[in-house]
Amino acid sequence: MKFVVLMILITTASFSALAKDASQTTKFTIFSGDKKASFFAAASAICDVFNDHYVKEGYECVALPSKGSEANLYSLANKEADFAVVKPFDLNRIFVQNFATIENKIDFFARIHDEYLTILVQKNLQIKSLNDLNNRVVNIGSIGSVSALVTQKYFSNFDVKPKEIVNLGATKSFEMMCDKKIDAWVYFMGHPNSGFREVLEKCGVELISLPTAEIKNFLKILPVLEEKTLVKELYESLPYNITTISTHTILASRKGVDLEIKNRLQNILENHREELVEKNQLLRRPQ
Repeated sequence: MKFVVLMILITTASFSALAKDASQTTKFTIFSGDKKASFFAAASAICDVFNDHYVKEGYECVALPSKGSEANLYSLANKEADFAVVKPFDLNRIFVQNFATIENKIDFFARIHDEYLTILVQKNLQIKSLNDLNNRVVNIGSIGSVSALVTQKYFSNFDVKPKEIVNLGATKSFEMMCDKKIDAWVYFMGHPNSGFREVLEKCGVELISLPTAEIKNFLKILPVLEEKTLVKELYESLPYNITTISTHTILASRKGVDLEIKNRLQNILENHREELVEKNQLLRRPQ
């Protein structure tokens, strides 16, 4: 009987210790974007690799979907998020209203991956440039997103006049392209992207390059952008390289975030890039 009682006491103590350890896990969040967009894919992969290394030390990373870069900035400033994937500060200073009032509440953390201006069009429409989007139904991304703001600025400066502009996030955009309800989708996106791959393979659409003149136009009005090439090897159904412009994403943090977490995240991004790429090729080291 004494032996049984002793075993019960030991078992109870063990469960108590486990419960205590579990309760001491420090969770932190990375706000990202639409679940089918590259921000969420990047944040999820970063959290997966982080947790592989540090859950045993009592830290857990949680990737959460959000409304995108601008919303993430305000979530950081209001201390609703610990970290977030956002567009570079140079673009935010141009486009985000009142950015100066929240900039001092946010820390630049680390560059994550490149994002390319991706122009997806219905193959049967023979669209070969932005100028060909006159009188077309064009999706430019969610209202207030950098994709929408950059594209609207280009349309305004160079007199491109679509028949209709719609503002859809990634998930709805994939559906609308496949259903032939929009003629083109102009969007900053990291590649490769699983949702994009599926649409490219199954929905009778194609990815087009920006003509040289249009690249020069972009760089004239927004010198913070860069000319880049999307290589055809990223997608089996992409028969040629794509020339376009790009920006990049950064991981930003709120002021006062736990330095132990920040240092561990920095280690993952700097010293475990191969593991990140294994989770998602999107996270190839930025060029």
